[in-house]
Amino acid sequence: MLGAAAAGAGAAVSLVAGAEPASAADGNPVLIGESNTAKATTSVTTKKGNGIEGSTSDTAGSGVYGVNTSTGGQYSYGVYGTSQYGAGVYGACVDGAGVLGFINGATFDQAAVHGIDESTGEGGGNGVWGSSLNGTGVLGTGSDFGVIGSSTHGKGVFGESTYGFGVYATTASGVGVAGSSDSTTGVSGTSIESYGVSGTSTNGTGVYGTITGDTSGQSAVEGIDQSTGNGGGAGVTGTSTNGTGVIGTSTKGTGVTGTTSSDAASGVAGVNNASSSGGNGVYGSSTNGSGVYGISTNGYGVYAQSTNSDALYVDGNAKVTGTLSKGGGSFQIDHPLDPAHKYLYHSFVESPDMMNVYNGTVTLDDDGGANVTLPDWFEALNRDYRYQLTPIGAPTVVYISEEIVDGNFGIAGGNAGQKVSWQVTGVRQDAWANANRIPVEVDKPVEEQGRYLHPELFEGGYDHPVTATTLSRHRHRRPGMTSPAVFP
Repeated sequence: MLGAAAAGAGAAVSLVAGAEPASAADGNPVLIGESNTAKATTSVTTKKGNGIEGSTSDTAGSGVYGVNTSTGGQYSYGVYGTSQYGAGVYGACVDGAGVLGFINGATFDQAAVHGIDESTGEGGGNGVWGSSLNGTGVLGTGSDFGVIGSSTHGKGVFGESTYGFGVYATTASGVGVAGSSDSTTGVSGTSIESYGVSGTSTNGTGVYGTITGDTSGQSAVEGIDQSTGNGGGAGVTGTSTNGTGVIGTSTKGTGVTGTTSSDAASGVAGVNNASSSGGNGVYGSSTNGSGVYGISTNGYGVYAQSTNSDALYVDGNAKVTGTLSKGGGSFQIDHPLDPAHKYLYHSFVESPDMMNVYNGTVTLDDDGGANVTLPDWFEALNRDYRYQLTPIGAPTVVYISEEIVDGNFGIAGGNAGQKVSWQVTGVRQDAWANANRIPVEVDKPVEEQGRYLHPELFEGGYDHPVTATTLSRHRHRRPGMTSPAVFP
């Protein structure tokens, strides 16, 4: 009888091959090896060891095998186990599967292995939990979903691994891992040395996550790297042979956002190792907003560098609301005389002042003089005027008879009907210019001493370039300023 078999501490009940089917009257224990009828619950109680242990040497048999022949019901199980502190069902195997679940027939919305967490304590539990020292914590394969997890307050799927994959899923055409949550993270993966979450797909999506409801501060897919070794790991990494490594889309929020606290790392880093031209390390596009948007408190909003080509290429107009500092400047156009084969360059005109230049020609009146009228905003914009006059056709002593007052200045001393070329310059005095004067000479800051913006032009300079980590530490805002300025 069952009671006798399980009386001692640590005893197990062995299922004897060839025994009659076991059943009993309602509410009575099942007697193994004897004939029983109707519904009943088999009760095995032990303080040590295994409640029920089954073993077989048959290559097609099972140590413990449970069958449920009911035709319906959400909570009908072939094998069902519960535990207050340990594992409800635990399986271990050397070469096969620790726990294997199989369903056939009409299996819509069913599960071969199904875990339910009903814990009410802080932090919650896990519906399915897998751990591995060197292998895979949880491995799921399927023609539709490899692994699907859902949770009301906890984690839909949680995987943890010391060296291998916390969660690894692969699929031929469906979704490798799909996670959904009403209030927290759909899929969360952590790893000390390897990947928190890794997903691969031949034709579908490697990792796909969605969130619904009030999702402020939540993530459809979140990856956290806690590695401490040199070089670190990756919170989320995506690779693709012909497609996109990582793609993020959003209706109202941010498609992809990356943050880092490291002095030498990047919030978002994109690398293209193509051997030919045409690829992009980072690509951004937008219908109405900004294709790429960068902002920084103390560093560069966007930093560009290229070894063999232009660091920045703008195909269209460019607008700069702050100060533009450069080594030189020019325009480049198709050559007017040979536009198909040549370019024409002209250099910018530089000045130590914020200088504006105005010029024109005027014909002198019968008295050999003229009055020149400037735009009505001229005096509001400029100060420190400079004049230059050139008589055309014959040498005469033309001069400025009246300086600029109320937008006009006078010319005299020429011949009647003679043309005179004039030029007037002024230094900007608008509000932005007054707050952002460009210094002519400054000492390099300490971290840039002995370094060169163009090291290839100086002897020994190749070993002492100004880099992104040392450049413009003195570029910041004065108190009350609304725009950046450069000053010592």
